[in-house]
Amino acid sequence: MTRKKDIKINLDTYGNYLGMEKVALFLRDKDGNESKYPLCEDVIGEIVLNSGNMVSTGLLTSRL
Repeated sequence: MTRKKDIKINLDTYGNYLGMEKVALFLRDKDGNESKYPLCEDVIGEIVLNSGNMVSTGLLTSRL
């Protein structure tokens, strides 16, 4: 059994977007660059959201 990583996602730069696909969260910056966080490999310990960033309503209503 592999150990899952406990990660922290920071949306602290203006224009970031946090969304959810089938089995992963993705973070897109204002330039269109994406980072993916597979839910089967990582444990999301904390999400920090500052003013000027967006989170999808699908992610807000889901159970992670």
